[in-house]
Amino acid sequence: MHKGIQSTIDKALKSSGDTSQLVILAFITIIREGIELVMFLLAISIEGKNNFVSLGSGTLVGILLASLIGWGIYQGTTKINLKAFFRVMGNLLIIVAAGLLINAVHEFIELGLIQPVAYLYDLEAILNQRGAVGGILHALIGYTDRLSVTQFIIWLIYMIPALLLFNRNKKKPQVENPALT
Repeated sequence: MHKGIQSTIDKALKSSGDTSQLVILAFITIIREGIELVMFLLAISIEGKNNFVSLGSGTLVGILLASLIGWGIYQGTTKINLKAFFRVMGNLLIIVAAGLLINAVHEFIELGLIQPVAYLYDLEAILNQRGAVGGILHALIGYTDRLSVTQFIIWLIYMIPALLLFNRNKKKPQVENPALT
């Protein structure tokens, strides 16, 4: 993949000799990500449930992790197994989506649209989701200090099929050997 991207860039530079298009593309991509970050942080701060410590610590951890991942990708693009990388990232995205689903179910419970059956656990005194560590876990994977059976069942209904479908063995299409036909 790295060699393919590099050859495409080399061809583009040889044909036009102008690097301004690449610079503009990189600039727009970075600006777009920055605007996206600001929008997410603004939405979280307007919501008002998080204090400055959890918002700031979550932002700092996110920026540090993104920087480490970016540096790691830059350093190891020729050494990294991209199939394994995207497999891990896909699984992490499924976990993040499951956390968003848990939060949505919680909001439906608060609105009275869904009734909680009972609560599996109450860890508010041990690991509060409004604290620094709990806030980071809540933002990343949807941790909640008080999980209802309803939330857990809906989480399972999503998580099991999503992980099974994503991680199933995909058979590669067999290419016919033209010499045999």
